[in-house]
Amino acid sequence: MPTIILNKETVLKFLGKRISDKELAEKIPMLGTFLNEISTEEISVEVFVNRPDMLSEEGFARALKGFLEIEKGLEKFSAKPSKFSVQVEEKMKSSRPFIALAVMRGLRFDNNFLTSMMQLQDKLALTHGRKRKKAGMGIYDLDKLEFPLRYTTISESERFIPLGETEPMRVKDILSEHARGKEYSEILKGSREFPAYKDAAGKILCVLPITQADFTKVTELTKNILIEVTGTDFKTVSQILNILVCNWSERGGAVEQVFVNFPYETPAGKKVSFPLLEPGKMKLNPDYVNKLLGLDLKPAEIIELLRKMRHDGKISGKFIEVFVAPYRTDILHPIDLVEEVAIAYGYGNFAPQIPNVATIGEESQKTIFARKLAEICCGLGLQEIQSLHLSNEKILSENMLAEKNNFVKVLNSVNADYDTIRNSIIPNLLKVLSENIHYEFPQNLFEIGEVYANENGEPVEKNNLGIVFCHAGAEFNEAKSAVEALFRMIGKTVSVEPAEHPSFIESRVGKIICNGHEVGIVGEIHPQALVNFGLELPVVAVEIDLSRIS
Repeated sequence: MPTIILNKETVLKFLGKRISDKELAEKIPMLGTFLNEISTEEISVEVFVNRPDMLSEEGFARALKGFLEIEKGLEKFSAKPSKFSVQVEEKMKSSRPFIALAVMRGLRFDNNFLTSMMQLQDKLALTHGRKRKKAGMGIYDLDKLEFPLRYTTISESERFIPLGETEPMRVKDILSEHARGKEYSEILKGSREFPAYKDAAGKILCVLPITQADFTKVTELTKNILIEVTGTDFKTVSQILNILVCNWSERGGAVEQVFVNFPYETPAGKKVSFPLLEPGKMKLNPDYVNKLLGLDLKPAEIIELLRKMRHDGKISGKFIEVFVAPYRTDILHPIDLVEEVAIAYGYGNFAPQIPNVATIGEESQKTIFARKLAEICCGLGLQEIQSLHLSNEKILSENMLAEKNNFVKVLNSVNADYDTIRNSIIPNLLKVLSENIHYEFPQNLFEIGEVYANENGEPVEKNNLGIVFCHAGAEFNEAKSAVEALFRMIGKTVSVEPAEHPSFIESRVGKIICNGHEVGIVGEIHPQALVNFGLELPVVAVEIDLSRIS
């Protein structure tokens, strides 16, 4: 969950009511956020990634205002027609094909707003924009631009002055030397042409999704702005624009449309005037709500609870037609509306009930066996750790000198460092060692946990034991002896036969055989793999598939 720092006075201003710190501390967690701290000037909260509209004072206060019943119901937003337009070139279809833009006037850019604006952009790009891979955004001083704009590409040799610099730089150099370029250049890796906007005078406004030109930056002297969002998914791009527009409308900004002419089809057609601020519509069955929540709410009561969550609705036969705000990206299914009703009703108001069934719980055999193994490993002088199931291909394959397997990947991962489910425990153990090289050695570790293999397109879960010995004298026989002792203590016969594996030193690796089946591997980690993890001492490692021996 992203953590945001909100200006408390600004939040209270948008609420339109003075609320004590005590009441804020009581109500904020009930809204579905995690409160870290309330100080004299700030509110620190963690907001779930499904509520990106709450990542700034305006959106947070709007949601809280409804929950506190200061102002309920759907807030309506609109945009005036304008003459601003953008022409998209055909070649953009194979790059970052979708864009959405809007103009806003009448905003006052003091220091507090600029700080909030930058925080909102960064958090949206990180979460909903998937670290700018799926979508990125920019805010430009409108009065510095000449319309119509062109959405096109530029070559790596073209020059402009990027944000925060004073001299022109080649696009190529921006990607390798500019702070934002170094951070996000991976998104454009292998590209020869780079997405960009040019204005009617031919000036380069940005290179996307890296940075914009310095002359377009918003300052306290700015009066009017252009908001642009660019990405690979039309819905995401449009949603981010709606969040920015709706949130900043709370500050009194007037919204104007920007006409975009696409040469190819989009979900909204080829000629689109942004932003798209029509409320979403969804049908909700009151019986469905009551069945899931164990309540007996009348349709009118459900509507009032939805109004607390800043929706609206009307009774339509046996259903409720719900109107969803254009900035709400998380309402995808009627179950999401049921959750809204539950939050508005108040989880503390649900009467606890004992289930009308009799069950006897007991510890699973898998857990009993794992605990026994953990006790044995501790007896062998090993220290237990627990690491994350999520990793990335660099750690799992590149650092381990192994070929890229058909990994189980996470769809729409928020963080590129955690986008792959581990298929082995050894890489995680090496990573833990690399993060603790400043501590005294030897460091002999073990972990028991799940790994996931991709078999015929389906993820298969396995429970593995991983062990590493790391010290100046670590070698094959030490790990082999530990394996033999481990199996002896669980009443199993084991042998080790020669094997080959790219992660281990040749002739110093073996496969573990139990009951005639290969159940694991043991060996000395290859020196290059140690270098890849930043380790200077030798490491010997073991991994065993527990499902084959339990």
